[in-house]
Amino acid sequence: VSAKVPGSIVPGTVMNAEQAAAALSGFGMDMMAVIGARQTLAGVNQLTDLWPDRPLKILAVVPTFVHSGTYATKATLEALDADPATAPHVFRPGIRQCIDLSYATASHQTIWEYAPRSRAAADYTSLIQHIQRA
Repeated sequence: VSAKVPGSIVPGTVMNAEQAAAALSGFGMDMMAVIGARQTLAGVNQLTDLWPDRPLKILAVVPTFVHSGTYATKATLEALDADPATAPHVFRPGIRQCIDLSYATASHQTIWEYAPRSRAAADYTSLIQHIQRA
């Protein structure tokens, strides 16, 4: 997800690099996602090289579908921590798996509207606070 000032754009869309101010990269808990995170950061660096007067700030690399008891999560987080490009940007603990996210989406509600006391709501609140501090 890339954020622009003001508002935001949908992932996968072409963004106007002159308006962009910051970027977020979200991904699941598998090794292909780690490759995608690396490629996203490389793309942000290329944009910054093209327009040095308008640098993009990486706000966070956001692990999603995190389940600390699975090998996939442990291996993915270890790979992110070992990579010098991604390690400084990884938002911990990430967004944990939570069925309420699916139900909120199906209900056309935010997680805070659907399940304000869920772990997903707590995780997204922590992400917002992290971004505000960045």
